Amino acid sequence: MPDAAAQPSPLQTLVNDLIDRRPFGDPWMANLWQAAARTRPGTASKQPVSMGSLLAEDAPPTHEERQGKVFDRALAPSSAFLRWLLEHPEEMTVDDPDTFGAKSDDVRAWRRRLFSDDVEDVSSAKSEGLRQLTSRLAQRGRNKWWLFEGFARVDACFISETAVLVIERWRDSLTTSSSRWYPERVQLWRDVDAVREFAASRKFGVILAVDDDAQGAAALESAATSMSGSFPHLVYEEQEKLERHLLGYVTMAQLAELK
Repeated sequence: MPDAAAQPSPLQTLVNDLIDRRPFGDPWMANLWQAAARTRPGTASKQPVSMGSLLAEDAPPTHEERQGKVFDRALAPSSAFLRWLLEHPEEMTVDDPDTFGAKSDDVRAWRRRLFSDDVEDVSSAKSEGLRQLTSRLAQRGRNKWWLFEGFARVDACFISETAVLVIERWRDSLTTSSSRWYPERVQLWRDVDAVREFAASRKFGVILAVDDDAQGAAALESAATSMSGSFPHLVYEEQEKLERHLLGYVTMAQLAELK
């Protein structure tokens, strides 16, 4: 007998209700941004003048269709971070020098060269990796030897013509290592980095959904201590600018009351 369909999480239930009632996102997207930003006064990125309307293809009418679009949305890894890793293999952690985390002989061979003690091997692997990254950027989801960070999957994602808003339900793992190759990289800041690239020219922000204000304050404190180590590819000014796109937090009760 087939398993029963998975029940939506409390966050999904609240988000589905918001979209069902106000499918264009007006005015609750703006209210959501404002509520989160109030928890990081003077720091959170400024709300855009217009939040735009939710794109129909990214917020479909049925709950089932929202899986993979609104919920559990896959966002490609930051190309800037992938580039930095290829340019600095000496900064990466190699846990398994036999298989290099791969089943493919070709992948293993290239990684063996990249992490070699031979200067010429390293140089040639860097050059080839950077060439492939540039020419095959759209193929980041495939088994490429230079793919040292996978796709991020975010809990809820809202996309309009002018803005991208992401909600992550708070859990301790958001500020623990998310990378076998670069352990200082944590999930939360990896998400912010991925949203930045996905948003392109649109305004963007990441919001934590928490149980209460005490949990929210602790979450922001934990996030602050892990920010710098997650962005080795960015200079301080760029890190500071990107940090502003963690807008803050909202409680589940606030989400339930959004209009």
